[in-house]
Amino acid sequence: MLATSPVFAQRMARCGEALAPHVDWDFAAAVNGPLDRVDVVQPLLWAVTVLLAELRRSYGVEPAAVVGHSQGEIAAAVVAGLLTLEDGARVVALRSRLIGAHLSGHGGMLAVELPRAQARARVAPYADRAAVAVVNEPLSTVVGGEVAALDALAAGCAEDGVRTKRLPMDYASHGPGVAAIGDELLSGLADLAPRPPKVPFYSTVEGRIRPDTEPLDAGYWLRNEREVVDFERITRLLLADGHTVFVEASSHPVLIMGIEETAEAVAEEAAGAAGHAGAGGAGRVAVLGSLRRDEGRPERFLRSWPPRSPPASRCGLEPGPPRCPPLGPAHLRLPAHLPLGRARHRPPGRRGPFRRRARGPARGRRRHAGHGARGRPHRRHRRPRRTGHGARSPGGARPLARGAGRRPGRGPTAPAARPVGRGVRPRARGRAARPRTRARGGGARPRHGR
Repeated sequence: MLATSPVFAQRMARCGEALAPHVDWDFAAAVNGPLDRVDVVQPLLWAVTVLLAELRRSYGVEPAAVVGHSQGEIAAAVVAGLLTLEDGARVVALRSRLIGAHLSGHGGMLAVELPRAQARARVAPYADRAAVAVVNEPLSTVVGGEVAALDALAAGCAEDGVRTKRLPMDYASHGPGVAAIGDELLSGLADLAPRPPKVPFYSTVEGRIRPDTEPLDAGYWLRNEREVVDFERITRLLLADGHTVFVEASSHPVLIMGIEETAEAVAEEAAGAAGHAGAGGAGRVAVLGSLRRDEGRPERFLRSWPPRSPPASRCGLEPGPPRCPPLGPAHLRLPAHLPLGRARHRPPGRRGPFRRRARGPARGRRRHAGHGARGRPHRRHRRPRRTGHGARSPGGARPLARGAGRRPGRGPTAPAARPVGRGVRPRARGRAARPRTRARGGGARPRHGR
């Protein structure tokens, strides 16, 4: 996107200017550099999230509500108008720097395929060493804590047949260990001056819609790093408020499956309460992404618009983005195969290996492999037709004499005739039997044999 879209690069530069006073690394160099530091990765992800939301707005897509996930709430606050771009850059830079200095290398995150209640029961024996950190969907939970505690938890789950997966993180957010950065975070954001939101802001920290009278001060951002990310609860609240279209503004989609699973669970619960089978909640909700890993070109963003699918049509979405995209000039890749129908195309005045179009009664007849220019089968592909005596002969050939191709007492042999042109009498292969008659019942009929 940076190399092919001047508009994207210009807006990305604005985010870099907002981050410059709060970081000790070059923003432009870090975009194409190694992403192995949390104090570099989190500000870059924040910038991409804010930029993707602004690009949607440039197409005329205004959000009806905004929700963030963990550090994504900082970008959501900027999109909702609660924070300016400069304040958002300040919050994400300080937060990521403190995590890298005090938490990085002292913990981890483990995804457990268990509901929230069962995951809490599993984590209870480890007390202050591990805790439930993230709940994205009804049947999966993320636990954060010390590495030794997570290893013991994973071993116990493996013995019971519960699937687990270590996340690529070397620190534990949303747990008791966050207390180590509390004082510095509160002092660094003490003079933060949030504004009332322009768009409804749903908080995963508090599990409710944030009132306009409660600003997002320094204490809120400490709770954002320490409390559980209850994304499933917020998804249920959004569905209850009538929201059916979700757009994930991120460099790679990670929440789409959780939203669909939650919508499916809500539909099944509603169907069970009504006493009938539900049709599936995922079919009534449209969940869209923005970009994908290693697919950051403008065409990837354009393909992320509503497809021609039943969920999108049920939600009233029109397929495809508006005309005149504001991304600037870009080279779009054409598909490898262009469906040109059945017509043949040849430059005028040039003779090539193309046959003339069929004329007459054969015109419009379906042509396929093995057919000639007028839609007729080639000789070797001609389908045999039934004759009047029940034998089979190639199409266009006359019926064979009864008994041809059969030897007495040996059954049928090889085909008695070869495919020939229309109107040509076929010749029998081998020694054809001469028919003879025998009187029987006042009549005569051919008989085989010599």
